[in-house]
Amino acid sequence: MKQKIPVYILTGFLGSGKTTVLLNMLEHARKSGLKPGLLLNEAGSVNVERYLFQEENMIELLDGCICCSIKDDLVKACQFYLREETQIDILFIEGTGVSNPKDIVAAFHNRGLSHYFEINSIINVIDASKYLEYKSVFSSSKEIRELLKDQLEISTLVLLNKIDLLNGRKKEKVINHIRAQLNSNDQIVETTYGRANGEILLKNRYIEERQTKEVQGNHHHHANGQHLHSFQTIKLELWSYVEKEVLEKWLISLPDYIYRGKGIIQTKEKRLLQFQFSSRNVVFKEIDQFYHVTPCVILIGQDMNKQLIQNSFQENVYSR
Repeated sequence: MKQKIPVYILTGFLGSGKTTVLLNMLEHARKSGLKPGLLLNEAGSVNVERYLFQEENMIELLDGCICCSIKDDLVKACQFYLREETQIDILFIEGTGVSNPKDIVAAFHNRGLSHYFEINSIINVIDASKYLEYKSVFSSSKEIRELLKDQLEISTLVLLNKIDLLNGRKKEKVINHIRAQLNSNDQIVETTYGRANGEILLKNRYIEERQTKEVQGNHHHHANGQHLHSFQTIKLELWSYVEKEVLEKWLISLPDYIYRGKGIIQTKEKRLLQFQFSSRNVVFKEIDQFYHVTPCVILIGQDMNKQLIQNSFQENVYSR
């Protein structure tokens, strides 16, 4: 029998910095002489970061979550990589920010994938600057707190990202809070902009007995296909140019229940800008014109009123 393909599952709540870490892991895998495969899951109908992975052997899983509603697509994608012409040496899986890695692991064990794939690590990227807020009963929903707990419980490596945004006292409080929930074998790595040593990221950390215990005791908010039903993805189509400063001001003014935003805009000067929005912070990055991208704005949050948001966008961004 052929050697099993090692699998690395990347998890973490919305806006934690998973994609940046993923790019780092892909680069290290190639430098190590490995041929990577990539499964990229988006809850919405479009992946605005596709251009970042144009050179990758990637399968996009859109319009659902691989841990529940499109679990069959996960199985089919893994089977695709078993073909001789698409054979890979290592597989990376990035779930949505609201996916539960326990269910992804269960899919590998319950659907026969474990005969061909072997989970090496479940890497949890945490936004250190928002962690205590998301865990507080005063500023987050029960759904979010339970999801963060599940993501942390099964993690084999925790990347405490955006650590530079914390002062010493708050940093210590966050680390102590997380460490209290981890096994002694777990490791916390502090990162800024998702930068971490490649060898640390690709180390085999998975403990089979622990995983089995976690999955068997897995009776949480995904039961019976229920997948954090209050979370929604809204796509705003862009048919004309958008001013960067106007969009930034609008994004920062959005209500707290909108946790994440990303997209691509075209400015009046015909520049293409990708933006990332989380934690009241907007980052823009110019991208090359030769990329075939469709400008749009993607918002992810809880209990959003699409019509109200569309009206607000038209009045405050397009009308300026």
